[in-house]
Amino acid sequence: KTMSYLLPIFSRLLKEKFCNKKALIILPTKELCKQIYNEFSYFSSVYCNSKIKIKIIIKDLLNSLSNETEFDSFLNNSSVFIGTPQSILNLISKEYGSKKLLKSLG
Repeated sequence: KTMSYLLPIFSRLLKEKFCNKKALIILPTKELCKQIYNEFSYFSSVYCNSKIKIKIIIKDLLNSLSNETEFDSFLNNSSVFIGTPQSILNLISKEYGSKKLLKSLG
């Protein structure tokens, strides 16, 4: 079941050779987000030399993105974003977040 989230994303990112493509995984629970994050991190380190960076969108992260520069850094230093529907909505509701995140998805 976990691989059903991971394989298409790995395939796409590897095919595109990490050229500014981003992926967004929306999951129903925080526990499932953590599970996917752990598996994705493992496979990225084993098969991609950790070239695919992944972030879980959680409340602490959202609070730390207090300005556009921090948001840009967050966006540029990750290829895959994982979150619950509410955390994704909170992220894109930031005045500088919605257009940049949504435009970066591949």
